[in-house]
Amino acid sequence: SSNTAAYRQTLLNPAVRSAPGAEWSYASLPVDILSLVTERVTGTTLANFFRAEIGSKIGATSVKWESLGSHTYASAYSSMTSRDLARISYLLLRRGSWKGNRIVSGARIDELTRWDAALAQTTYGEQVQFPTDPNSHKRYGRLAWTNRTQSSYVGTGVPSDAYYCAGHGTRFAMVIPSLDMIIVRNQDGPAPWSD
Repeated sequence: SSNTAAYRQTLLNPAVRSAPGAEWSYASLPVDILSLVTERVTGTTLANFFRAEIGSKIGATSVKWESLGSHTYASAYSSMTSRDLARISYLLLRRGSWKGNRIVSGARIDELTRWDAALAQTTYGEQVQFPTDPNSHKRYGRLAWTNRTQSSYVGTGVPSDAYYCAGHGTRFAMVIPSLDMIIVRNQDGPAPWSD
């Protein structure tokens, strides 16, 4: 955030290391690009769009987003109470439905939380400093980690239909549809994140 202009330029003109569909690497840049796309499509920032279309409808009012200049960071720098993280997790568990009202399409929730079969042909690439295992591309969804391979990062005792979102430090939200359960952890330590 100290050099917003340089990062924004990187977003608009990213370096390409490998052909699309050849390598999987955990990266923030594509998610931050989605924030710019959201802004272009909706005419408002991601933060304002989330607040109006999701947060206000499920009572998640504590969600705060840091700015990338006049834009919203999408990959990091958000904060919320544990209760609001649980509300978002519950919305995922209910496949976008909240108290009988459709907030997000069930198909869209499925796309975000299930493994993307397009990753089957990829190799594990160079990583940023984030604790990912060498088989991450076999279990990563679109913005959520799945437990489809029963990775040791989650634990073999956790059902294979579970998925989770991991944040800075040891913050995470896990959804386990087969148990009709959500688990939220919103604190730091011990580091790194561990099952």
